[in-house]
Order: sequence, then structure tokens, then C-alpha cells
Amino acid sequence: MPRPRRHPEAVVRYGFMQEERGAPRVRRNASIQASAICLCALYAAVTFTVMARATLRGSSFEQLEPYQTTDSFLRVLDAPHPGLLVENSLRRYAPDQRLLFVGPAGEPSTLRVYYTISHLAYPRPVAAIFCGEPGKSRTSAVERVPRTAEIGGLIFFETDPGPWAAGGTRVTSRLSISPYKGADPWESFCR
Repeated sequence: MPRPRRHPEAVVRYGFMQEERGAPRVRRNASIQASAICLCALYAAVTFTVMARATLRGSSFEQLEPYQTTDSFLRVLDAPHPGLLVENSLRRYAPDQRLLFVGPAGEPSTLRVYYTISHLAYPRPVAAIFCGEPGKSRTSAVERVPRTAEIGGLIFFETDPGPWAAGGTRVTSRLSISPYKGADPWESFCR
């Protein structure tokens, strides 16, 4: 049986893909995906470099500092052994508690610090919001931001924790971690 011919304007072709007009499109934030891929590639490259240096020096991997890679990513925190500091600060939260990372959108290292902290926090899920400058750029979210009733702790990077600092820990001059119980909307964490 011959195939019915479609009207030539009903199908739109994009290289190897095609879609029908009027069909719903799935939109993804390509910049966030590209950033995540670049950070994973950067993380792999740093890890490979550390391993290659150790191999060329004839060192065994047992002599390597376990936080060497995360410390290089968290160097922006200006503290000795920042990976260990962050991991120890996160131990007060149960593995099933959700955390919310709050950082400035304009700071170049915010995304790198977020992904490194979410790695150290595992298995605790860490969502993130990136605060824009008041009146100039909007606040954006990465990952699914939980309802505030589900948040167990707040992680503030280069952002003033304000009233949420009570009962929290100042890990370094640039990072604070605070427990959270409340019902404020997540946008209110940006000051």
C-alpha cells in the first residue's frame, strides 16, 4: 500500500532531525548542560593530571592526598584543605536531607563550587539558586529547587546568609552552612 504524502510544509527538517509543525518542543537550557559537561571534563582532566604526575614520579597512589582534586576546585575558598572542611561541615545533615546552595550568578567560580560541594555532599541532594544583582539580572535555579519545607540546610557561597546564619557554621570567609526550618520562598535567600 503506498504511503500517504504529507504536505511539504508539515515537516520541518534540521539536518538529521525532523519535527512536525505544531508538535510540542522539548526545551533545555543548553548553557547549563554545556557547563556541566565542561565541569565534568575539567574534573576528569585534573584527576588524570594528578594521577599522571604521581605515576611519572614513581609515587604510589596511596601517598596521594585524598582531597587533592576537590581542594584544587575549592581553592577559591581561601582555606587549607577546603574539601575536608566542607565535608566535615556537611556531616551534621542526614543522608536523606535536602540542601540548597545559594550563590551569586555573576561570580565565575560559583558553578564550579556548586558542583564540587554537591559531589562532597553525596548522597544528600543539593539544589541551587544563583542570585542576580538586585534590579539588574534575575535569580535563576539549577536542579529542581525543593519546597522550603523540604530543605534541611542552606549553603551560602559569596552571599550574605542574613537571618539564616543563626545556628550555622562559617566554614570560611566565603562559605557558610546553616540548618533551615521555615517556609520562606527560595527567592528570599538572595539578598
